Amino acid sequence: MKKSLVIAAAVATTASTAAFAQTSSPAEFRGYENCVDAAEAESNGLTTPRSYLLNTAGDNTSYYINASRWAAGEREQVRITCETTKNGRVLLSSAVEPGRWVQDSRTRVRVELASK
Repeated sequence: MKKSLVIAAAVATTASTAAFAQTSSPAEFRGYENCVDAAEAESNGLTTPRSYLLNTAGDNTSYYINASRWAAGEREQVRITCETTKNGRVLLSSAVEPGRWVQDSRTRVRVELASK
């Protein structure tokens, strides 16, 4: 019984920290478009993929988008961070900075089962 509880807890912990791909809801995509529109206003030739990361915890949604734009005659990698209301209609904040969003390899979940 204890072993099955430990396994269940380990699976629940692992599942809650995993990232997964899915189709955006209309509210999420509306927020994405508002975020990209704000970034385009301060960028020359901004291009963005349709894949992005988001955090929907709390009352707002945060977006993390990798993109590129023209700077001094060359393509520059930029990362976009935005926050919108939960329904994506109102853009609360937006920032475009040089660089890219990357997965932190130190955030891996390690599960060990106790022996009897």
